[in-house]
Amino acid sequence: MALLETPVGSDQAAPPPKAEPWWTRFRNDIGVGWGPLIVIVLCVYVAVNVLTASGAHLLTDVGGKAASLEAMQQRGDWNPDIGYWFADVDPTGRFFPLDKTTQTANGGWVNTTSLTMVLMMKPLYDLGGPTLAVSIPILAALGAALSAAALERRLSPGASGKWSFLLVGLSSSVIVYSTDLWEHTLALAAIGFASVKTIDAIQGRAPILSGLVAGLGYGFAATMRQEALVYGFVAGLVLAALVTRRSGIARSIASGLAMIVGTAIPLALHTALEFALLGGASRVDRSVQTAGGSGASQNPERLDGALITTINLLNGTH
Repeated sequence: MALLETPVGSDQAAPPPKAEPWWTRFRNDIGVGWGPLIVIVLCVYVAVNVLTASGAHLLTDVGGKAASLEAMQQRGDWNPDIGYWFADVDPTGRFFPLDKTTQTANGGWVNTTSLTMVLMMKPLYDLGGPTLAVSIPILAALGAALSAAALERRLSPGASGKWSFLLVGLSSSVIVYSTDLWEHTLALAAIGFASVKTIDAIQGRAPILSGLVAGLGYGFAATMRQEALVYGFVAGLVLAALVTRRSGIARSIASGLAMIVGTAIPLALHTALEFALLGGASRVDRSVQTAGGSGASQNPERLDGALITTINLLNGTH
């Protein structure tokens, strides 16, 4: 807002700041020129992983991913079916030793909430087991920290973003999620950069393309963390309201539709993968079960948090 205000006593408004070329923003967003700082953060992640290595996993859902990767490696395929030796006696899986294992439409047994993450980790797991596969959560944690820096630069022109990079990268739950086969850091990085592109669209930086890229980020994140759809929905509402105020209803509709299309693309691809590998859309089924079960009480809190956070973040962009 300060950039748009006319100084007291001035006869005319200050000239608008020179627009930063898109390639300069892109280089800054991916940390070009931050080599030593990025190396330090990566070294911390690696050190934490080495020091906390115990041969076990932090939670049962991570163990399910590891079991899925091991089964795929042993069979040499891409199907996360882990099988069930007691299926003839217990066809419903009531006594399955791994918590939250479900039977798929094609008769397989899966214990993963993130098909996207498992498939991304498979090539690395085949080469070096969990030690190499965890490099994806580590690199994604770095991406989440970089997205925080990009957000700071969008919301505070002139800021370098380095403090946000360090705070998010080294003093938040991101560092914990980088120590195991979790999808959290990858989803967070996607949501972070989707928020950055949402702000770009609101501020008039290629609003249609920025809306499309933001949608791709929210949709990709939603294939791993379903709450990303809540954040994307709220961001879309704010985008529509502020773009309408700045550029008119036509540009607002175009940006909003671009975000919707962007969100739908990774979700459609993920659903196609589920049908190909599992015989049905298990993530959709799980989302419905969660919404109808224990997750129902969390959804209003997530929506409330998304509204408060998004509106506060974007308040200074109009």
